[in-house]
Amino acid sequence: MSRGSLAVVEEWLAAVNRSDGQRVIELPADDVEIIGPRGTARSRCVLTD
Repeated sequence: MSRGSLAVVEEWLAAVNRSDGQRVIELPADDVEIIGPRGTARSRCVLTD
């Protein structure tokens, strides 16, 4: 069973708030797109930089 996008986002934010770096990296798909004030990046490896 696949999880909904909102559930993943909520769990990801909860992991960020409790400083659970390992879970922050595990949750997103490999091709996650991160959009922020510095621009856009695609890939899970962006989260570890």
